[in-house]
Amino acid sequence: MQARLSTGRRRATIVFAAALALGGLAPAAGQADVPPVEEPGEDAITVTGARDEPVRTDATGSRILRNDEGIGFLNVATRTGVAGLVPGSGMDPFAGGTRVIREISCRADDPRMSPDAACRLHAVQQLLAAGAHDEARSALDRFLASEDVADEERYIAAGLWYRLGELTGDPLDREDALLAMLRTAAMPGEERVAALRTLAALALRRDRRLDAAGYFEQVLPLARDDARSRANLAGIYAELGRAEEAAGLVAEAIAIVRARGEPVPDEWLAFAAGG
Repeated sequence: MQARLSTGRRRATIVFAAALALGGLAPAAGQADVPPVEEPGEDAITVTGARDEPVRTDATGSRILRNDEGIGFLNVATRTGVAGLVPGSGMDPFAGGTRVIREISCRADDPRMSPDAACRLHAVQQLLAAGAHDEARSALDRFLASEDVADEERYIAAGLWYRLGELTGDPLDREDALLAMLRTAAMPGEERVAALRTLAALALRRDRRLDAAGYFEQVLPLARDDARSRANLAGIYAELGRAEEAAGLVAEAIAIVRARGEPVPDEWLAFAAGG
């Protein structure tokens, strides 16, 4: 995702890291690894910052008659005192001076994202860039806990959460982020497959075979030509004593590879032959 920042007339482009770098699955005995997957596409967020020039606002001050002596820099009539400086009073303590009003507004190229969400997620991106990982995690927790956050906004926030897990090397952050993405309706189908493969890989690295099998099972109906996921799931089934199901999956994987005119891995052929 790219964020285009505007500050007055100056524009700069920065990377808004919401794309997933989903890793593959390391090969296990009798299994083939999951290939690298495509990164999600990019969207754009535009943040409009402070203007280049101060905005001059002039006020005439109080029209109430004053004594000769004023009250310091406030330039307010002594007959009224400072108590009159309340909203709607018509008096201005900065009359005749110049004040600078800075306004920050954000917008996303995707119309489904609100300006508030764009600003908050941009702030998280800046925290990640600064290495403020704890602050970024807290900001993401607050954002995702908000009830008025749209699915698209949750999906992008979860992408930043995944990036946080990459930066800290925390597999639990990456796993939780992927699960948060899958809970949204904004995640495209091909990215769902990539996320499920990565979740399976993370589960296997922590020796959670049943969880890994569950993720691979969700991949199969979404990617009917995915031979490697079928071979990996077959290996898990074999370890769990589900030999008949494992053999069926290996046969499917072999058929998919042969239909593409590619060589079948020897391990698959040996497995199919009962070796």
